[in-house]
Amino acid sequence: MDVEKLFHMTGGAGPTSYAKNSYLQVPPGIYNEEGESVNKGNIYICESSPPAVSMAYFIQFQEDFFLFLGSRSKELLVGGRMVLISLRRVGPDHVDRGNYILWELLSQSLANLVSKGKIEKEKLKSYHTQFYAPSKEEIEEQLRREGTFKVDYGSAVAMAVSL
Repeated sequence: MDVEKLFHMTGGAGPTSYAKNSYLQVPPGIYNEEGESVNKGNIYICESSPPAVSMAYFIQFQEDFFLFLGSRSKELLVGGRMVLISLRRVGPDHVDRGNYILWELLSQSLANLVSKGKIEKEKLKSYHTQFYAPSKEEIEEQLRREGTFKVDYGSAVAMAVSL
């Protein structure tokens, strides 16, 4: 089977290019008026990210998750249930080691590829992972705001991360 037909965005060019379409998903506030990233030198939310970056992704999470919940509520039968499994952070700090460690490894790997000339520096400067790990409270707030769902049971499973 042809991979191009299965994963039509793998070509990297044209209207179905992942790179082209993922850029459209970057929330407002990530770039300044000059088109430069305000999250300078970072591809994810990290300790050196300005508060505006966390806020931009939080607002995007609110909009996207609200839309997701509204769409799911239309699909469910009355009395139906939904199981929601997602990554989330433990507390209010956006830099949660359990969530950001993989992005840090990716960031270091990409920087290494830039230093070896395998990736253009400008391409790396424009790349953002577009990942936001909400807190339990943020998820519950969106569930309340959407109004269709109630939480019957909620639990967290912690995974040990040792690198």
